[in-house]
Amino acid sequence: MEREGPLLESLLHRLSECPADFLADPRAEGPGTIDVAAIVCDHFRAMRLPAGDVELLRLLRPTKSASGVNRLRLIAVTT
Repeated sequence: MEREGPLLESLLHRLSECPADFLADPRAEGPGTIDVAAIVCDHFRAMRLPAGDVELLRLLRPTKSASGVNRLRLIAVTT
């Protein structure tokens, strides 16, 4: 590694301040609370960026597999 990332302490602090809405279960072919695609599109709109990228929307497609649900959780938190 040529460059160090942020300190783990600061990352954990930011996660602890994450609103509960973003930590809720994503909608993935069934029950769930949050629509991750809506969160990402709202963020892009706030940053005045186009949100219609096909590859991006493919990543946000709900899937019921454990890895798919975890991917959506990660996207919601990082957004």
